[in-house]
Amino acid sequence: MIKKIIFVIVFVPVHFFLTAILLQYYWFNYNPNVDTGLWAQFAHVMSFVLSVPILVPFIVTDLGEYWPVPVQILTFVFNGLLWGVGILALFAGIKRFRRKKGESQTPERAQC
Repeated sequence: MIKKIIFVIVFVPVHFFLTAILLQYYWFNYNPNVDTGLWAQFAHVMSFVLSVPILVPFIVTDLGEYWPVPVQILTFVFNGLLWGVGILALFAGIKRFRRKKGESQTPERAQC
């Protein structure tokens, strides 16, 4: 359990800064006529993916512009927290699936 808490504590700030940097440079200042490199296109897509599910509705509708800065920061933090919990749930599901798959095998197959 402590490893999961440490993961979330480390993951949320990293996700926050990565999302903020990618959004600033490759979403809001993106020019498809100039930024045609593979990295610029990849970073543009990743800035969108990292901002899903919390930030995209506010970016698309411009609702986030009218919020105070602390509220905007908290939405970025909550978005990173949601991603961190989602990744932990994904790994826990994979671990549980592997464990159940191993239990369902017959003893003859398990020895092979």
